[in-house]
Amino acid sequence: MTFYQFLSFFICFIPCSIFCKANQIDSLKTDEQVLEFLNKTFPTKKENPYYFDHYYNETIKVADSLKVKKWIKIDIDQNGETDLLVFEGNYLQNIFVILSKNGKLEKVSACRDECKYHWIYPVISRINKKPVILLYYQSQYGYDDSTKHFLYTPLATDTITFWQGRFLNYINELKTYKIQSIEIYNDGICESECPRINIKIDINNFENQCSKELQWDSKPKKFTGKLSSTEIKKMLSIFGYSNFSELPEQFSITCSDQPTTTLTIKYNNGRVKTIRDNGSFGNFTLAEIYKITDKINWVPQ
Repeated sequence: MTFYQFLSFFICFIPCSIFCKANQIDSLKTDEQVLEFLNKTFPTKKENPYYFDHYYNETIKVADSLKVKKWIKIDIDQNGETDLLVFEGNYLQNIFVILSKNGKLEKVSACRDECKYHWIYPVISRINKKPVILLYYQSQYGYDDSTKHFLYTPLATDTITFWQGRFLNYINELKTYKIQSIEIYNDGICESECPRINIKIDINNFENQCSKELQWDSKPKKFTGKLSSTEIKKMLSIFGYSNFSELPEQFSITCSDQPTTTLTIKYNNGRVKTIRDNGSFGNFTLAEIYKITDKINWVPQ
């Protein structure tokens, strides 16, 4: 190994705090300091503060075996400033990051489906020098009266990255697509009040038709709306990191009475990819696609 090779290797493993611009996050050292910082900087409702006390109380052996940490200081967006990545058990386990951008702090949460990710065990790793989250997860499916213990599914894992301000499923080698049209249809069938939504987007001219129908009373209500060109460009950007042609054609969850979203993409001169997503959370990337559609300004018909 030459001197320059050794120097490059050494720099890759020096803690971020040495090279990152100093900010409030750098001084945090204990759980108590992190919680005080979170509750002061990004307060939630008074009756629902941030806390770590009961985190993994039922599955502590699994969490300990994977060496899960409740929080970690890391430059997750690689902009030269220390960020705070938090795995917090506040009623439902949650993943979020406090980003530092030119000294200003911003909180970004990961979309997550509680039916699929009942218990999560996030572990920080690196792929090609990029920080990623190895998200181990399992669900509780029963109780053993003889042992007096809950029963859990085997551990599975997703690899999550922070890409352009969003938590997405990590892609090692990107594919290139030319998308012609996108259709997102949510059937609105669920236990409570779920609207039926149909969105059709022509990528050639960014024209789009969006309709919503509420059907749970005797007088259904209909709405129309539009996605802005900015929102469509964001959607295309996420699709550009998704390798969507390789995704499963069917996603399903264990929870009952959940709506199903059907995503249809026409691309590369006539090819079609259809994904039927029961629960409307196929993975982190698809969830971010759906989240963009939540910004539609609906107008009653």
